[in-house]
Amino acid sequence: MGMAFAMYLRNEKKQGIDFAAINPVYAKQHVQYASLIETQRSELRSIAKSDPELYSEFRNQIAQMDATYKDLSNELATSPNQERVLRAMIHNLQIQTQVLSQQLKVLEQMKEMKNEGNNESKNI
Repeated sequence: MGMAFAMYLRNEKKQGIDFAAINPVYAKQHVQYASLIETQRSELRSIAKSDPELYSEFRNQIAQMDATYKDLSNELATSPNQERVLRAMIHNLQIQTQVLSQQLKVLEQMKEMKNEGNNESKNI
């Protein structure tokens, strides 16, 4: 979580935009979602070796959302309504967390099915 916060601060400085100056509540939400996403992505990376095809598919889904987020981030610097753009960025992060959660659930279900299959074959 600390790494995600450090990455957020570095990214914010690079952009030169102070989210807290736009809206402190949104800035806090942004940090929370960014941290959660980094944690979930780390969990997904753990399957890269065991199921590279599935990992690639999952990564592509998130990459599309990342591209949208980056577009919004670029728009933030020049937007006359920065709060609206920041709200859209947070919404994008919320969707990313939902998608990542679903992906992690799929992986957990696949593990359970695999374990059940192994247990059944041992019982036979």
